[in-house]
Parts: sequence; C-alpha cells; structure tokens
Amino acid sequence: MIVAAEKAFFENGYHGTSMRSISAGAGVTVGAPYYHYDSKQAILREIMDRFMRWSLQTTLDACAAAPDDPYSQLVTAVRSHVFQHATQQVPSFVVDNELRSLETENRQEIVRLRDEIQGIFTRAVQRGHDEGIFETPFPRESARAIVTMCTSVASWFKTDGDLSAVDVAERYTTICLDAVRFVRPESE
Repeated sequence: MIVAAEKAFFENGYHGTSMRSISAGAGVTVGAPYYHYDSKQAILREIMDRFMRWSLQTTLDACAAAPDDPYSQLVTAVRSHVFQHATQQVPSFVVDNELRSLETENRQEIVRLRDEIQGIFTRAVQRGHDEGIFETPFPRESARAIVTMCTSVASWFKTDGDLSAVDVAERYTTICLDAVRFVRPESE
C-alpha cells in the first residue's frame, strides 16, 4: 500500500492522487486502504515519517562512525544525504514536494525531524567556522544551502545516468566544501 501510494504521489502529486488510484496501484479493493489508514492524509504522513526517521538515523549513524571533527562530520553528512536521496528518490521526492500538503499537526512532526537533520549540518559548519577551517561568513545559510542541494538530487538523479550515486556524493562533497570555503591545513 505504501509503495503504491508513494508512486502515485510521486507521479500525480498528493492532490492529484485518489484513494481509488492508491488501491488500484496496490492491487487491492477500493476499501482496503481504510483497514490500515484513516485517510489519504494518514498515508502521506506515514510515508514522510518513515523516510524522515530513516534519513535522520542513517545520517546520525554515519556521523557517529566518522571522526569527530567538523570536516569529517560535514563530509560524512553530505555523502550520506546525497546517497539517501539518490537511492530513495520516490519517497524523498514526495517528502520534499508534498510537505505543504500535510495538515498542521502532521506537518509539525515532519518539520521537527527535518530540523534535526538540518542541525547535523549546521553544527558541523558552525563548528568548522568557529575553528577557522570553514571561512564562510554565513555558516547557518551555508548549511541550509548544502542540505537543500543534497536533497534536490532526488529530483534529477538517474540510476542509468553517467554518474553513480557514489560519484554524485563525491562531487557534491567537493562542492559543499567549496561552499563553506574549506581551508586545508598546511600539513596536508
């Protein structure tokens, strides 16, 4: 059901998708979704909640395994985030494009999760700025721009394109380090 709903929201948008089309995509009767969900809104909320919790935990786990310095934390977060959005394009695209379709109560939790993910990037950039290895004069805005750039991969990445998800993650890492004006230590 969730996979069918993700596909329908991806192809037609939330408002252009009916419960009937979700049912048809899942190969179930029209009433079957109501055994599991109260409404189309509840399905959208679950899609977003699942993806955002997975994305947050994946990024936290990756950063926990990386060295605890701002450079490593930022590079790890960027690679993780780009890879997530390149390999999970459908739910990522739905989350990024349908947040406005969530009712206020549902939106608040998803925004909270989004803000937690943003915080990982903001802390790394701010710390790097404070330590003098990121010379951007705008650490918060740079961190926001980086997250936005990473999530946008879902809107254009092609699995059969010239670049793999790993290639894109590596290139985006370079672009993000340029965005924060990374200063390589002289010992390198």
